[in-house]
Amino acid sequence: MSTATTTTSAAPRSSRARAARGIARVAAVQARIELRRRFLRWTAVSFLVPPVVLVLVFRFLDLDLFGGADGVRSVLAGFAAASMFVGGMVGIASELVTEQEDGSVLRAKTLPFGMASYLSGKLIALSVTNLVALVLILISSDLVIGSVLPRDPAGWIGVVGLAVLTLACTVPLGATLGSLVSSPFAVLPLSLVAYGLMLVSGVFFPVELLPEWLRAVVSVFPVYWLGELARAVLLPGFVLEGGRLVLAVVVPLAWGVLGMILAPRALGAMARRQSGRRLETIQERRAQRGY
Repeated sequence: MSTATTTTSAAPRSSRARAARGIARVAAVQARIELRRRFLRWTAVSFLVPPVVLVLVFRFLDLDLFGGADGVRSVLAGFAAASMFVGGMVGIASELVTEQEDGSVLRAKTLPFGMASYLSGKLIALSVTNLVALVLILISSDLVIGSVLPRDPAGWIGVVGLAVLTLACTVPLGATLGSLVSSPFAVLPLSLVAYGLMLVSGVFFPVELLPEWLRAVVSVFPVYWLGELARAVLLPGFVLEGGRLVLAVVVPLAWGVLGMILAPRALGAMARRQSGRRLETIQERRAQRGY
């Protein structure tokens, strides 16, 4: 009896392990294909736009406008974190909407392990893309002002930790929002909100210049705290102590947990919506309206 029970309980574990390996294998293949598409086509030059703009802006502007070299470093560190926030949230949302429209999500349902492998591959590709964008921003910032790139392994571990935390709090939320909307135009309000948060979250000017009520609102969202963490990681003289350090980690994590709670249901509903008839309707709409 005990042998039979052990065999029965071991079977589900074995099947789950095989499924996990299969999902990882298919996701790796998809991620490799997506990364080739992103980095081996002419559109890859878009990754150079933010670094080039940063170099040009801070080469020709008076650094005293930003409080001198230290002020510029503070802006650049906050911008690095905020750009990852926007890239993580808006990036996954826009890709899910676009790939619902062109039939990629419907085709993904026919792949081995279906949506699980599709979403895992998407997460891997998006993570690598955002890390590359972050490193390019840090390199260009270091060229402009110096003392921005980490100089030791501990600093790079901090950068990777910041990137992981940023993606953990943004990708689930972006996936939730991207699976709920049905038109590429619906991503525009999300983009405006993300860039608006970036603008008022202390990236380009101190939040102390904002009204007190707006500072309270900003502190609820993760962008401000990610910027603070980025400064703590990248700027030797910037220290987060006590409760502020706890909040800088807990607030983004709380948003990430919220996204992880909402994402499975939203993504499941998105997967159920995909059908040949729906894709045909989308194509007819495009033919008639041009979008």
